[in-house]
Amino acid sequence: MVRALRSNGSDLPIQTEDIRTIEQWDTQGESLLWVDICDPEPAEGSAEALHLLGHVFAFHPLAVEDALVADILPPPPLVRDTPT
Repeated sequence: MVRALRSNGSDLPIQTEDIRTIEQWDTQGESLLWVDICDPEPAEGSAEALHLLGHVFAFHPLAVEDALVADILPPPPLVRDTPT
């Protein structure tokens, strides 16, 4: 699922999940655009996110790959029992 929020700073923000609407928003410095990629589904969600990041926003292919991989962060450190 892709969700976007657009604000120009003076009006109430506009929210949409429609990819076509996001593609049409012109944000040439006139407004702020926040895009959330929430739990991309393997078939549909990833294709939408890939199109949006790679083609609409022209992100570098490696940045797109990193953004769509859920486990890019290192695992948390192991917690060891401390002697009492």
